Amino acid sequence: MVVVAVGPPAFQRVGRAEPAGPARVGVAVHSEVGLALLTPNAEGGGGTPAMAGYGIGVGYDAAPHLSIETTLSRTMPGSRAVVAPGGGTETFETTVGTLWRSLVHYRFRGGGSSWLVGAGPTLVFGGNYGTVPLLHLEVGYEWRTRWGLTLLLAGQAMEPLATSRPEIDPARCYTADCPSRFDPSQPVLGSRAALGFVF
Repeated sequence: MVVVAVGPPAFQRVGRAEPAGPARVGVAVHSEVGLALLTPNAEGGGGTPAMAGYGIGVGYDAAPHLSIETTLSRTMPGSRAVVAPGGGTETFETTVGTLWRSLVHYRFRGGGSSWLVGAGPTLVFGGNYGTVPLLHLEVGYEWRTRWGLTLLLAGQAMEPLATSRPEIDPARCYTADCPSRFDPSQPVLGSRAALGFVF
């Protein structure tokens, strides 16, 4: 005797699949703007220079939680009233010059949007202050879409590793914040925003 059990049909629930972005090799490009405010010298005299700049950079996701980045930025020139060589007052234009930065980022979440911390060297050159090495530290948040667009907002601290030359001869200064210079006792505090794409 053969017994056949008959019951209600079984249905398998199928979830709606989320669209996945294309596979990526982890190479990134970005453009950025940054700002650092003048830090007064507690002992009097000029502090660290204020900076506003723009730049471009490239990066690579070396591991799920690690990425490397190299950026070249150009700072905007500024001006101040100073004593003219022959007497009287003139406008003096000053610039920090160019910043080269190389960072290693640790991402707290592998892939996708994440908080991150970064550290690495920065080099200032081509401006009134001469060539100055700095240690760059930052913490920020990076948004990444599944289609590769990225947006990074980060706070920065840059520690000068050497004392730079002053932006101008102190004898030509009128104001207490003149002349500014990079000094190891005065970290440079700033922020940056970067918009890019990961291939």
